[in-house]
Amino acid sequence: MRELAIEEVERHAAASWPSVQSESLGDWKLRATYGVTKRANSVLTIGEPSPGWIETTEHFYQKLGLSAIFMISASSPSGIDEELERNGYEKIDECYTMVKEAGILSPPDLHNGDILLIDEADDAWLHSFLSLEGFPNERASAYQAIFSRINGKKAFAVYREAGLTLAVGTAVCEGDLCCISNIVVGEKSRGKGIAKKLVSSLLEWGRALGAGYSYLQVVKSNAPAIGLYEKLGFTPLSSHHYRIKSE
Repeated sequence: MRELAIEEVERHAAASWPSVQSESLGDWKLRATYGVTKRANSVLTIGEPSPGWIETTEHFYQKLGLSAIFMISASSPSGIDEELERNGYEKIDECYTMVKEAGILSPPDLHNGDILLIDEADDAWLHSFLSLEGFPNERASAYQAIFSRINGKKAFAVYREAGLTLAVGTAVCEGDLCCISNIVVGEKSRGKGIAKKLVSSLLEWGRALGAGYSYLQVVKSNAPAIGLYEKLGFTPLSSHHYRIKSE
């Protein structure tokens, strides 16, 4: 297997979660999607920016009525994080990017449940996703805009028992990389192995498409999720965080 470059994975992750609006700032990308999710409403700071990057970024987001947010990682230019801190930007949401080499997985033991994979986020899937996350229905158009803009091969997973949707998840494959995301299990159904079944099905879907690696991004404080992903063979590749202007 080849060695994965952090920048390659980060660019793939950005393409797997596309924003509605985007502007270039040197090598950087200013991204906005109605303020829904930081991934789609932050600056992708890979490469070098244009001069006056803080002022330009703040102007871009101010026009949209949004706070300026920067995603900072090992691919960001040296000194950027410190410059943002000096300018009043707070560090939030430290995350890992975790990767796993493709391998043959045992079919998930579904017991009384079943997993359905569809290739687009239809209204039923989107309703289940918002409900399980506890998100308001007003976010539906933003998420639908993101999902519809994904160019890679997509899978939207649903786990059901007795006709009830208990969990959902997504995967996006392009080339030999597969991004796993949006793994959500209903609060009353957690701790029963459902997330493992869901992720295993998505991993097998990606492997069947020829993905040599799967990866996901997870908040460092989410110890239960990290423990699950480690059991499935994921290991940290890199870390990133966000910087948002303090009020």
